[in-house]
This record gives sequence, C-alpha cells and structure tokens, in this order.
Amino acid sequence: MLRNKQEIPNVIKKATTWLEEHGLDHVGLFRISPNFDELKELINSFNEGIDVNFTEIANPNIVAALIKYFFRSLPEPLFTYNLYDSFIKNLELESDREEKISHLRDSI
Repeated sequence: MLRNKQEIPNVIKKATTWLEEHGLDHVGLFRISPNFDELKELINSFNEGIDVNFTEIANPNIVAALIKYFFRSLPEPLFTYNLYDSFIKNLELESDREEKISHLRDSI
C-alpha cells in the first residue's frame, strides 16, 4: 500500500512500461552503465517536469539507470528501516509462498 494514498510516480510508471515493451531481452539490463550525460539529461528533464517521450530513447540501459537513480534517491528505502527485521524474518520462514505473503502483509 502506498503512503498518503499517493500513486506510483510518473517516472517509474513510464520507465517500467517502456522497459517491459522494449528492454527485457536486453543483455546486461540494470548492470551496464549508460552514457552519463544522456542519463543526466533524462534525470534533469523529469526534475523540471518535462513530459519525457521514451520513444526517442534507444538504449534500455538509460531507462534502467533512471529507475535505479530514482530508488537510490529516495529519503527512505522502499524496504524501510523499521520493517527490515520483519523482511529478514520472512526470508527465513520455512513455509509455503502463501504463508510468506500473509506474513509480509501483516508486517506492512
């Protein structure tokens, strides 16, 4: 569930949709660094509120790096510090998938 009933940020929606359509078969996705100047330009465009047209982007590594940058820039990780112990405990559970999912929901 999202805090304050906020939607998923537009940058994440657009980037993940584009990657699903154009980049999932790309070798090295999320591992190979893109051209830094191109990435910086893309980041600046989003920060300035410009509606970025992903169809003009040819390199999936730039879009993957944008997603990584977004998550690294969050003030608090998605898996929050307060819930860290609960997430680790869930990994150590020797139970089926449904029980693990139930435990995660209870934790959140």
